[in-house]
Amino acid sequence: FLHLGEKRDQRMKQEERLRQMEQDYPQVISKFTMLLSAGLSVRNAWERIVKLYRKKSATEKEIYEEMSRSLLEFEKGIPELQVYELFSNRVGQIHYKKLMALFISDRRKGSVNLLEVMEQEMSLAWEEQKRNTRKQGEQIGTKLLLPMMGMLFVVFLMILVPAFMSFQL
Repeated sequence: FLHLGEKRDQRMKQEERLRQMEQDYPQVISKFTMLLSAGLSVRNAWERIVKLYRKKSATEKEIYEEMSRSLLEFEKGIPELQVYELFSNRVGQIHYKKLMALFISDRRKGSVNLLEVMEQEMSLAWEEQKRNTRKQGEQIGTKLLLPMMGMLFVVFLMILVPAFMSFQL
């Protein structure tokens, strides 16, 4: 049973990690879009985002930790395209894989419209986050339905028991 419990804990930890990274995606892409529109290269924007995270963040976020690891790979001299591929493989989420594919395509072909594509991706990411937040709210409301029904039953009992006792049949 200990082995099954450890597997369950690892699976729950992995799901929480993926959920957190998915939640942070709109912020990451908006930071990249802002820095790229300011004229920075992808690598310089990457460095700036990691440095800001290290300086300002009190909480540890998985995606920024992965970006920090990739920054170390940049500093070790690993080629930029390979760092992007390693990052997308480590993270394993489709959003980040798509973002890394954009960066790789830009690096290889010198894509002129990277900024436009990034802005579209940013708006899609924010819309998806709105949908996910709405969905989570609905799930919480559903979970609270049973306790609310229990409280309603208790209130009915508090009203009906004294009423029936007053009949004195």
